[in-house]
Amino acid sequence: NMKKNILLLLLAILQACSIQDKEAIKRIDANPNVRTINIDNGFYIESISSAEYFNSPKTILLETTDSCLIQEIQSLEVYENNIYILDNSANRLYIFDMEGHFLHQIGSPGAGPGEYIQIADFTIDRENHIIYVYDEFASKVHKYDLQTSQYLSSITIQKTGNQSFYIQYTEGKLYLNETAINGKEPKHLLRMLNAQTGKQER
Repeated sequence: NMKKNILLLLLAILQACSIQDKEAIKRIDANPNVRTINIDNGFYIESISSAEYFNSPKTILLETTDSCLIQEIQSLEVYENNIYILDNSANRLYIFDMEGHFLHQIGSPGAGPGEYIQIADFTIDRENHIIYVYDEFASKVHKYDLQTSQYLSSITIQKTGNQSFYIQYTEGKLYLNETAINGKEPKHLLRMLNAQTGKQER
């Protein structure tokens, strides 16, 4: 009887989960801002040659000095003939040109205006030529002018108790990933923030 009751309980739980999943799918399908991709219509490709999508590769040897000794690359972006590299171990954001020459770094570690405690990630606003540097430890995003690398301002992000490691700028919004560490919330979340104020909008 005990085994039968446990089996019935498990079946009831599975049915409830199935109903919740269907309701969630209905809400997603009804949202005009969400694009649904049917992966069942996809097709398998054995291998892809990079030459089909990229021009001939170019090797860039980065300058190595005491001021720019790369240890662990966390993020990398290429913009307007410059290479932006976030070194996680050194806690530095370096800028190189396309020949590999070191130009300078953006900001510096510290607790003063325009300084960061620990960079988690960065993102670039290509229209307004601004680079956003996310300091996860201080719950702040620092803004710097891309052309001069001068500090502009900072916005404070409300703490949620979760961890965030990645940031992306898109059309006036900043998107932050969140990983729940208390086990009570969905494990992976995405926050949408106003890029000017840092206020969470979704």
